[in-house]
Amino acid sequence: STLYLGLIGSVSSAAQWQTYINWMRARAYPPNGVMPSVTFSLVAQLTINLIGATGLSSTNTFTVYYYETSSVLSSYVFTSTGSVTLWATVGTEVYFSSQTSSGSTSTERWVVPSTTITTSVQNTPTTYTVTEYNQYTLTFDYAIQDGGSGYSAPTLSYTSFGSAQTLTLSTTGQTVWADVNTGWSVTNPLSGSTSSERWYTPTASGTVTGSMTTTVIYYNQY
Repeated sequence: STLYLGLIGSVSSAAQWQTYINWMRARAYPPNGVMPSVTFSLVAQLTINLIGATGLSSTNTFTVYYYETSSVLSSYVFTSTGSVTLWATVGTEVYFSSQTSSGSTSTERWVVPSTTITTSVQNTPTTYTVTEYNQYTLTFDYAIQDGGSGYSAPTLSYTSFGSAQTLTLSTTGQTVWADVNTGWSVTNPLSGSTSSERWYTPTASGTVTGSMTTTVIYYNQY
């Protein structure tokens, strides 16, 4: 760096001119040759409404981690359905991974599936809605009473995360998660039945009000 002779003048409160002479050192570049930099991003307000099944409490909570692109943006503990407000960078994606409540068990759970809040944050306050689901396990298999041949395995129809789902049953139990207070049903009579022979069950449908383990018995009838 170069040393310069500096002349600095000022006027005091008494209106007297004062002059200072000193040496000043000027650098052509900052220390280590690295210029400091500052990055500014435009952010917008997001309000996330959690709706859906009841059952959350101080002992049955969600800790939801919100992500901006791939970095944790914020976290919030829900003890009931409600809303949370966060700030996110305009133009980025905001999402969160599937979360299960702290009070869930192996047969009942409160869960929010993985959800993309938005693929591009808008430059305006925006409200988004996320749904929480209360689910029970359904374990189903089937058996044939009185034999016969030519039939096909039944299909279980149920609802999970608000969408219709199907599962082809076997003679060994299979387990799925189904939304509470939704219906379930199985094929009845079995495919392959005719006007003179059928495989029929008297228990072909029901409502999900708790965890179930069921063997659906089909009777071979003429």
